Amino acid sequence: MGMQEVADWYSRNCGIKISPGVSVDKSLLQTPESGSGLIVDLSNAENYRLQDSSLVEVLRIPRSSTFSVEAIMGWLNDDDDETYEFIDSKKELKRYIGMFLDDQDHHSFISETNILIVYFGIVAILLADGYAFQQNLTYYLKEVLLKTDASIPVTSVFLDEVASAYYCHYRNGFQELFVSKLLQFYSQVFTDFNEEVILKVISGVVSRCLEIPEEADSNTDDFMVSTTLVPVLDFVNHDNELTNAYFDIDRKTNDILLMLDLNKCTRKSNLCEIFISYSPVEELVHFMNTYGFFPQANKKVQFWNLTISVNLLATGGLECCCSDILRFYSKLHIFPYLELVLLNERIWINDTNPTTLEMLLPFMPYVDMFNNNPNSEEFKILAQLQHNPAKVPPIVQIDKKAISGVISAEALLVAKDRMLQFLCSYITTLLKSTENIPSMQGPLKELSVKEASLLEVLKNQIEEGNNSLFWSQANIPNYKLPICPPPSPSPDYISTMSEINAEQAGIPANLHES
Repeated sequence: MGMQEVADWYSRNCGIKISPGVSVDKSLLQTPESGSGLIVDLSNAENYRLQDSSLVEVLRIPRSSTFSVEAIMGWLNDDDDETYEFIDSKKELKRYIGMFLDDQDHHSFISETNILIVYFGIVAILLADGYAFQQNLTYYLKEVLLKTDASIPVTSVFLDEVASAYYCHYRNGFQELFVSKLLQFYSQVFTDFNEEVILKVISGVVSRCLEIPEEADSNTDDFMVSTTLVPVLDFVNHDNELTNAYFDIDRKTNDILLMLDLNKCTRKSNLCEIFISYSPVEELVHFMNTYGFFPQANKKVQFWNLTISVNLLATGGLECCCSDILRFYSKLHIFPYLELVLLNERIWINDTNPTTLEMLLPFMPYVDMFNNNPNSEEFKILAQLQHNPAKVPPIVQIDKKAISGVISAEALLVAKDRMLQFLCSYITTLLKSTENIPSMQGPLKELSVKEASLLEVLKNQIEEGNNSLFWSQANIPNYKLPICPPPSPSPDYISTMSEINAEQAGIPANLHES
């Protein structure tokens, strides 16, 4: 069944209103990852403009046709609104969801997206066991989620042994832990289930969730957003440069609306693709981890959070001014990454990001830098770490607040130069290490190829002695850099931190005083 047939089904059975001239067809972007998209015939859409406006309401979707945590919990707790044939199914679904949420080991993984994953995963298992659910729920699971062609790293590592063994520094460690816990839970409470189906559910939910506005209070203009699966609306593709539509809600009916601005439509022909923005900030690793694709390069800024491979640091072999960088970052609980700014076919390191200053710490000339008491434990540790990191006791807790002294401009320049030397060594070693990785496919392969191309450019810029590698030196007038969210900790970093915490917990507190 094609996606247009899916849209037609929702229009007939769920009250979703699709404006005349709007269809689901192959994306006009014509890129391998674009797939289907929402296409509008502009000659038809002109007839449906709102009065004195360039806007057209192209979709109207009742809340009852969507899936959010609030809607799911409301339905599960409503014992009156149910037909007889679904009573047993609903009881079983509610029981299993309750079992998962009641387990304290799962509490740190509870989020709106993960609850939707748990919900649809249990529904898929119960359907396979012969239980029945409402038509809308069953249809969305079978015809949308399980047919979503989006491969994301968090599921590919459970399907591909090569992917699970390599390239973990760009993977979402917490989400992988959640998937492991979820599969373990299912194996404990169900006699049999199809793991590949569950992984497809996870990919479908993660890649299709949208942040939809909701009215916070009927007496105010305040809104909040909730993570929601919205049939038909989730066929719309992302492009921040070509964005010509946005979500809205009808305050009277609470319907979700998709509003198209005809003035922002590309008019090369009567056909135009409708685009929304999944996120105003395009961090490429996040997009691959969430949606399974890289957004197209455009005139707007993009980011690449360059996560440093903890495994590579642990194996050594890097020539740099501080031979135990991993240990230093781990002691201070710093997740090692640099925010790269991609703009106008150039790469900059964003040194206006506070995390970059943390990354510079092991490259600083500490003795001259910190406005601190030379007799303090922290001061001695930092000075010792610079000259001989191997002798620093593993039990020592370094407080970042204790080293938040004034950093001189001279010290900062020295640290930046040393860090660039480290980056050159790191990039060379990383690219060489990836040559021996077995053939790998899917999203992690795409991440590997993209990282390699960016690092080659960055390495060339460093070796050419380009003095404007840092964003503070970019000299782009009247340009304010948007705030880019940090990456999620990688599995290798989480594992390293667990080992350090266990090591510290097992050593007497007074050991380093002897």
